[in-house]
Amino acid sequence: MAEYFALKSALAEDKLDSASASYRRLLSLYDDMNRSGLASVQKEMAYQQILNAHEEISQFRADQGRNSTNYVAIAVVLIIVSTVIFVNPNLVGLAVLNARQTVDLNVAFIESSRHALTLKAPPASVMVSGKVTGHGRAQLYVVAGSEKRLVFDNQLVPLVNGTSFSDICLDTCQLSNVGTDEILLVAELTDTILSVDSLTYDPDTNRPPEYSAPGRNIVVDGTTTLNLRDYFSDPDSDTLAFVALPVDGLDTQLIGAMLTISPRASGNYDLPIIASDPRDSTRVILGIRATVG
Repeated sequence: MAEYFALKSALAEDKLDSASASYRRLLSLYDDMNRSGLASVQKEMAYQQILNAHEEISQFRADQGRNSTNYVAIAVVLIIVSTVIFVNPNLVGLAVLNARQTVDLNVAFIESSRHALTLKAPPASVMVSGKVTGHGRAQLYVVAGSEKRLVFDNQLVPLVNGTSFSDICLDTCQLSNVGTDEILLVAELTDTILSVDSLTYDPDTNRPPEYSAPGRNIVVDGTTTLNLRDYFSDPDSDTLAFVALPVDGLDTQLIGAMLTISPRASGNYDLPIIASDPRDSTRVILGIRATVG
């Protein structure tokens, strides 16, 4: 983010008011990113910049050893933000939605037609409740991706008082790998009206990538290449993408899952690696013990 570099420049020039303003704008930008549809790995990288900014301002205060009102203002912001970031992991977009969800629709199909709907997560099941008016046939399908599943048919479901139905899922009680949160309700009607009051679904819970190597400490003797697929796996067999965050003293190049590490000096380094599937990410710190020459 440009604001991060503006903050660094302000600190280098001892402009605390500007640094504080940049930090606040950085937080605002981060909040906007978190509310957007960006992938988790991108939110994680933005989160890392927030932490870097926090560390740089804290270090600057420690180096200067002063207690001006500007420092106090920055400290207050840092305390608030640190609490939010470290207590509320939702900020990095990694929270998992598990609870059953109900959407109030109140949609009346008076003829064969469709209704588009965006859920909070891909569904693992879909149930509908509502009523039928008339003596014809009413069928309701759920279309997600390339699949079309029958969720309701008034000739297959007993109706309460001849009209009402509740939490019906004929062929949608269990869905696998839907892969999208956008669905279509497709009504096929003959001489009847179908009213859908609500739709209930179980979010498809995704298991994030796991670190699967026996240890997190790696010895690097000169330039070394690691296959990160040997270190991470996905319980759902999702394809993984990787990010290696920059570390002072290490030159890294990542192509696909192949990570090349070139230490500039011997020593111990903490190298953050992020492994992401299409919905979640896992961040692991690898301890690099490097030897040069």
